[in-house]
Amino acid sequence: MKLIKTLFAATALTALSATMVSCSDNDDTDNSLLLLFTSQNLKIDPTTKAWADCYVESAENDLNYAGFQFSHSANEAWKSWTGFCPTSSSDNIFHDVDQPEYQWGSIAGGGVFDGVPYMLAFWDSYNERDGIGDKPSVSIKLENSPYNYFYPQKIAVTNSAYGYYAMRYGTAFNRVFDDDDSFKLIIIGKLNGKVTGEVSFTLADGRRILAAWADCDLTPLGAVDELCFRMESTDSGEFGINNPTYFCLDNFRFTVSK
Repeated sequence: MKLIKTLFAATALTALSATMVSCSDNDDTDNSLLLLFTSQNLKIDPTTKAWADCYVESAENDLNYAGFQFSHSANEAWKSWTGFCPTSSSDNIFHDVDQPEYQWGSIAGGGVFDGVPYMLAFWDSYNERDGIGDKPSVSIKLENSPYNYFYPQKIAVTNSAYGYYAMRYGTAFNRVFDDDDSFKLIIIGKLNGKVTGEVSFTLADGRRILAAWADCDLTPLGAVDELCFRMESTDSGEFGINNPTYFCLDNFRFTVSK
């Protein structure tokens, strides 16, 4: 496919911290750009294949790809993090013990494109159970960019392996999903602080739990300078969602003019 050839040619441009490449996917009418999550000199843990500084508080502003700031925050003392974490993990097997230690991979067994990093995201269900607020835990925002806004086209989304198995088999914190359960990702577009629209994407519908990459159409959001993310689950309580609030993101396509 033409897209694949263009993508892997672009990854050789190591002088750039991130690369935007034109996409056609055998369709000359597609003028979208594809954001690649290349290493940009980030330290990678050789065991997890994920970003080694995911728990480092001072690294919260390190995930800027070609003017797109991917949110990240951490608490080293509590060994916790929210936002995005770049990863190349292909680990998608069930780990019966210490499942959070194996939180770094997608259930699809890697990203959309072999050998190219993708994004793991963890949403702060507790602090944002009443709304995302002005500084959402999971967001993509234009910063230090030559563009004032962009037009999101689509993203590929799937469950993390940890999140998938938690819904499939249950954990000490959440129940096994049954026919009446659902788990959704909500993507909110903003421009100059005002909401332009929302898109809902289903990660689990009853016992049907997403286990492959699937495209999510973002064109209804229109022109935006920020994408914010939140999650909804039928397995929720006083302190927010019970099942792990992870998702994986890849194949981020957008345009900068109509």
